[in-house]
Amino acid sequence: MAEEVKSEVKEEKPEKKNFFKTTSFKCIIVLLAIVLVCGILLTICNDLFEVTDEEKLNRAISKIYGYDITVEEVEITDSDQTTYENTYGSATVLLAYKDENGDYLVSSEGTGGWFGTVTCWVLVAVDNGSVTKVEKVVVNTSEGETLLNNIDFLDKYAEIEYTEGFTYSTNNGFVTSGASLSSTAINNAVNGAVSFVNVVCLGKEDQTVVEETLTTGATYSNTITVQAAMFAVANYDSCISGATVSDSFDYTTYIDTANTTYTVDGETVAYSITTTGYLSTETMGYPNAFTLTITVGVDKTIASFDIVTNGSTSGYGSNYASKMYDTSKFVGLGLEDLIKLYGTI
Repeated sequence: MAEEVKSEVKEEKPEKKNFFKTTSFKCIIVLLAIVLVCGILLTICNDLFEVTDEEKLNRAISKIYGYDITVEEVEITDSDQTTYENTYGSATVLLAYKDENGDYLVSSEGTGGWFGTVTCWVLVAVDNGSVTKVEKVVVNTSEGETLLNNIDFLDKYAEIEYTEGFTYSTNNGFVTSGASLSSTAINNAVNGAVSFVNVVCLGKEDQTVVEETLTTGATYSNTITVQAAMFAVANYDSCISGATVSDSFDYTTYIDTANTTYTVDGETVAYSITTTGYLSTETMGYPNAFTLTITVGVDKTIASFDIVTNGSTSGYGSNYASKMYDTSKFVGLGLEDLIKLYGTI
């Protein structure tokens, strides 16, 4: 019987490799080297090509002028700002520069937009110590304005020779149809820039005429409130004589005469007025009835005007109450003033 030969097979242990000699380690080293080189290159490029705030400003100014020009910043002191703001309050000057031609480039933020403000660069031309024209207007930034791409009147500023007291407004052609509120904000920025140059830079007494307007984005509500003011003033004599409120009174188109009363105290008439809604309906998008208290003095001007119930706070869309003309400005106005104001709608 043959002897069975058993063979033992011994398991060989894997050979230990040095990690620092592996392909993985080599890849890590290469990647780290790439990162290090890129970091160094980025640092060098950043130093070489970094655009400072001053350079950015110079580029913006060159773009506005269309060529390189040297400008010097106009320092705006607290005193200057106070004087300026008290003179023209519908704009805020952010920056101002005097260029080598003696003209002024002003960054001005105008209020009165649909949802906010519009900031413009305004180049104000000066000759012999007086403003001669607005040479150029460039819209820079805005808050909430969605129709700025439609603005089509910016070139018109340069076509008008400026005279003291002239006001750029939607009433004299500086307006884009359908974007009247954005147009108003731009005009305010321009008027503010001109006023700033006159008052702060040239030391003149400001002659800017700030035109009152009812076109503020709440046209229907403004129509009702100004007509209520006209009603109160126009019917002063009738109330003094004790007449009963009726449709025979003047300016009753938007007055609910059946629910409107008055009292007389000496020579003052105090009204409690209920209006109709616009077009006498509650049509979607139109304001509902207002309740107003108005007093008229012996001089037949508005002594006080208060809104008790605002018809603009309900109905379709946004709350237009915040966009209404400031009715406190009715105080002191007589019938002719109110009719003129009504004509701006």
